[in-house]
Amino acid sequence: MKWAYIVLGWVLIFPELFVRLAYGITLKPFLDSIGGTYLVGGAVLAGFYVGYMGGNIPLSILVDRNGYKILFLEMLGTAVGALLFAEGRNALTAASGMFVMGLCSAATYTASMKLVVENSDSYKSVSIGLLESAGPSVLLLSGALLPRVISTAPWQDVYLSVAAICGAVAVPFYFLKAERRGPESSARSLLLSRRIWGCRW
Repeated sequence: MKWAYIVLGWVLIFPELFVRLAYGITLKPFLDSIGGTYLVGGAVLAGFYVGYMGGNIPLSILVDRNGYKILFLEMLGTAVGALLFAEGRNALTAASGMFVMGLCSAATYTASMKLVVENSDSYKSVSIGLLESAGPSVLLLSGALLPRVISTAPWQDVYLSVAAICGAVAVPFYFLKAERRGPESSARSLLLSRRIWGCRW
């Protein structure tokens, strides 16, 4: 089953990787449709990273405390952001959609690591390595294949597809259960933890 969790972990991080890949391909038609410059295009994309950086730690904490149903909500939120971006008729609306997508996909990477580690009894580093290599490998392939497909489709349809993908990805995370552990009581207890040093006392 650990292979299934590795695949599921990659599927979880795929939408936010795809958004960034697709944006570079759809940038020109998007800017043409709103009458914007490349400076505006950069500012719109910045909205994604502002949301991503701002939501990373808070949403990761929520995943630890409340389990993977948070990811179900995150994927639905990312879908809403993609719909908002697809309907963007100006830079502000588009940047808002990017912000929502970044915010709602913020904990997907950390949660995918949690998913893989919790479900690998041994060779945890190998499992994480496979998860790490999956994204770049597929991006390498998609970088050669996707531009031709995306560049021939209306840019709005690309983000409607992102919304559909996020909706599909959300479903299994509604049913997954995660380990829930409270934070260590102090730095000292963390340093002395048998989980950190792998000691049997």
